[in-house]
Amino acid sequence: KQFSSILSIYALVGIASNTFGSVLVRRVGIQRFTILAIVSRMISLVATIAFGYHGSIVGTIVGFLGVAQSIGIVAALVAAGSDLPQGEMAGDRASLMALLKVIGPILYSTLYSYGQQWWGQTHLPFYFNLVLSAAALVLSVKYL
Repeated sequence: KQFSSILSIYALVGIASNTFGSVLVRRVGIQRFTILAIVSRMISLVATIAFGYHGSIVGTIVGFLGVAQSIGIVAALVAAGSDLPQGEMAGDRASLMALLKVIGPILYSTLYSYGQQWWGQTHLPFYFNLVLSAAALVLSVKYL
């Protein structure tokens, strides 16, 4: 029941954040929006690590822009690749997403298992996400 509640809230927040994010990215720019969205995602990760299920719910609502963090990146990719054929760019993006959908669950389940086995805790995937978010934050400040 808790898992379905999280998925429902995440879906509703996703709709709201993408709608709000598409308006906000035009007003503040790609770089500022991406930074704001990454920080929002980090808020939800820290809340989940610190407070578990209830922290995940509150963190997802408070950090709702984190769900829309790809808007700025996709906009930058489209702008940078405007001289490429749209089919080629769409195909490359679809291939990358397919690869991530295979590698992601394997990586995260491995992190979860080893986190339980080695340290007796299940938050290792969330710590990994924090590291990835920090790297994305640095890259977006430097290159967007």
